[in-house]
Amino acid sequence: MRRKENNIKPNESILLHRRSLQRTYDIETPDRNSKMRTSVSSQFLINYMKRFCRDRSNDVPFGSHHLDAKSTRKNCTGKCLAFLLVQLALVFYLITFFVWMTAAPATAVALDTLRTGKINDVPFSLDDVTLHSTTACVRVYLHGNVIDLVDLRKNDPVYTASLVKMMTLYTSYRLMETKGIDPSQTVTVAASDLEGLYEMDASVMGLSVGETLPYKDVLYGLMLPSGADAGRLLSRTLAENGTAFIDAMNQDATSLGLKASHFTNTSGLFEPENLSTMSDMATLLHALYEEPFLREIISTRAYRTKPTNKRPEGHTLTHTIVTTGLLEGINTEKIGGGKTGSLQESGYCLASYRTFGDALVIITTTGAFRRGDNLRDHNAIYDALQKQWPPEGSPLTLAGAPEVTTPETKSPPSDVTELPKATTSLTADLLNELPSQPSSEDRGIAQTIGIVMAALLLVLSLGLLVSLILRNKKEDDERERTRRHH
Repeated sequence: MRRKENNIKPNESILLHRRSLQRTYDIETPDRNSKMRTSVSSQFLINYMKRFCRDRSNDVPFGSHHLDAKSTRKNCTGKCLAFLLVQLALVFYLITFFVWMTAAPATAVALDTLRTGKINDVPFSLDDVTLHSTTACVRVYLHGNVIDLVDLRKNDPVYTASLVKMMTLYTSYRLMETKGIDPSQTVTVAASDLEGLYEMDASVMGLSVGETLPYKDVLYGLMLPSGADAGRLLSRTLAENGTAFIDAMNQDATSLGLKASHFTNTSGLFEPENLSTMSDMATLLHALYEEPFLREIISTRAYRTKPTNKRPEGHTLTHTIVTTGLLEGINTEKIGGGKTGSLQESGYCLASYRTFGDALVIITTTGAFRRGDNLRDHNAIYDALQKQWPPEGSPLTLAGAPEVTTPETKSPPSDVTELPKATTSLTADLLNELPSQPSSEDRGIAQTIGIVMAALLLVLSLGLLVSLILRNKKEDDERERTRRHH
């Protein structure tokens, strides 16, 4: 009796084999102890590349011994390796680029520039604190005494970004009191109040031309979202012109005892002569805190304005301390209030306050490189104070940080106004000892080049992927036509 012949054709056998392999890939294999289940699909990439190359060669109708099969297997392996190499290179480049964009520069603050005072005759320690800022002042107001507990280049003139708006707030409120303007009185926005702010990438509260709203809401819009448009509106309506308002700001700075501050605009946008110090900013924040109405503004975390003719629902304003904390996952409850700021020339700045019993502690910093590092610095200093502060009701004596001795210099002639020289990082002597850092302009150019290169590499890799897919599809079609022909 003749044995029944197998009627399965070679190509059908291959298809059955593939289906069997597919079922194998879809199952899950328990381990011997049944403690965990390992899916075969977890090795998808390796299995897929092996099967991809094997299937391409097995589809050749002439058999694996034919020269075309060997050539196909070799070509497929080469294409697989090329694609994997391009993708790995892309991932490596993007990770490197991301780290370079987000990492802080290796600029260390020399320890001899940081000076601390004493709490109950014990030196205040910041050994467990890693400061990201390059200038800082920690000032304590207690029973009429003023003690600078931390001095990190507090008297160096620097760019303070939107901390300038604290001066704008102080001068605006003083002019309103002088002119008898009630905070509920309304004011209307003009086109000049908004001109050029978008091009300068300035922060705004969102005013519109022709919008009418109370002065109180404008003051909140100046401080909470750091609105440059609000500052323009206040300067235009409370003084004869913008220049007169700036002059009033500088006069108020002198009356407050700000010894090294000079203001040239209401927003803090970069201008070479728009300068102050951390010591002066601490004095200015204290002046705001002493006025109850202004203290309410700088300590408010969120505020909704009254409805306006342009916004029936009003403006919803959130303090930049809160928004930065939410974006960076930082708890800001330790900060009682204050003002943030940021420029390429100043880094991330912050002036904040908190009370410890009867003591008011004010911290001012500039020079943090990454967003949120200013908040981290203030939280870390407040935590250090909390640990070293004596219990409530215990005796408390404070001693200030040692003053920095500077060589005497000849004063300029009385008819010449000499502006302080700006510093945006360490002093000149210390800069010579540290590795040079690229300027903000050079860094911007380098970042642009890096972005363009990353985009080109991404386009090339995608192009290679598409070409491989199209070529493989074409080869599959040709093999199918050859199979049908044979």
